[in-house]
Amino acid sequence: MATLFRLGLEELEFALREDVFRRAYAPLATETQWSTVLAELRASWGNAHPGHVDDARSAVRTIALSIQRSLGIKPSVVVMEFLCGACNGLDEHSGYRSPSEEQAHRAIWLSSIGLILEPIGTDMWLVERVASGSWAADADIRGGDRLCFRPSTEPRDDSTSSGEIEVESPGGSGIRRVKLPPPLPSVLEDEFHMDGIGVVRISSFQPTTPVEFDRLLARWRMLGLKALVIDLRGNPGGSLLAAIQLAERFLPSGTLLITQGQNPAFNRTWESHSGLLAVDLPLIVLIDGETASAAEVLAGALKEHQRARLVGSPTFGKGTMQHVWPIADGGTLRLTLARLFGPRGLPYQGLGVIPDIHEPLRPKEAALDLARSWPPWP
Repeated sequence: MATLFRLGLEELEFALREDVFRRAYAPLATETQWSTVLAELRASWGNAHPGHVDDARSAVRTIALSIQRSLGIKPSVVVMEFLCGACNGLDEHSGYRSPSEEQAHRAIWLSSIGLILEPIGTDMWLVERVASGSWAADADIRGGDRLCFRPSTEPRDDSTSSGEIEVESPGGSGIRRVKLPPPLPSVLEDEFHMDGIGVVRISSFQPTTPVEFDRLLARWRMLGLKALVIDLRGNPGGSLLAAIQLAERFLPSGTLLITQGQNPAFNRTWESHSGLLAVDLPLIVLIDGETASAAEVLAGALKEHQRARLVGSPTFGKGTMQHVWPIADGGTLRLTLARLFGPRGLPYQGLGVIPDIHEPLRPKEAALDLARSWPPWP
């Protein structure tokens, strides 16, 4: 707790020295006032080591109220600075995302459903244009409309594709609410070759991914599927459970994943019990440096059980399970719940998954050649 408090204090001190922060929250304060607050902060709290969460909470409250009296800055702003510093010190993937960063992240996702936006406020955008034939066009959103994003209030794994948008059209009759669509399909049919080799790309892992995969596999089997190439390149992860369920599709038994966290609820060994229901097709998996998290879990389980050959380049190495919570100020809090380990107990964090065949230039072509010459090992 003392370490987290110190990191939060450092973040606050950094903010208090920043011109952008000063102009935003106390534009009328003099340099003398700023210097006095910083000196008092360091003198009173520089050597503080709160050992319990209640002590840390009380200290932050005292600091926030003191800065409010001196500079007029709202206590919530000070608390958010502490939160940011503390979270960023937990691990390399936990952290606080400010409202502006969260807004940019949401805008990127909204562009995937056809909205080209210009920010005009916190979670407010002006629609520059709408892609023809997109979900946004079908929802009758037009250029010149104003949008406001309203996130879901429930904890979730994806902070963007949950909630609704409020749409206000120029000269319209008022504001209408439009529910955002569910996540786009995650299992994409890349190509099916006449020699019975199917290439399927999984763009991310969503709760619907296993069902999407089953439907495609059933259709391809009717066409005479003989070998399967799963493309996980660029897959950032997503639903860990979906990745485990997909691994079960190919492994009749054995350990798939080991998770370890401070909360005993997250200490678990995931096993497969598919038995004779497991798919026995020859399997090749494409990976690269952007294959991360849940995608690494699938690739690692298949490799360590020698169920598939991996082609491409080493994966990202993000071996953590996380969750995202919305914060009242409009930002989000991302915390690591557990670390991920492969079937043999090796961590994914920082190491990733190493391909059997290192081929960064023509991985897909190499995978197809491998599929056509199956079996690639005795």
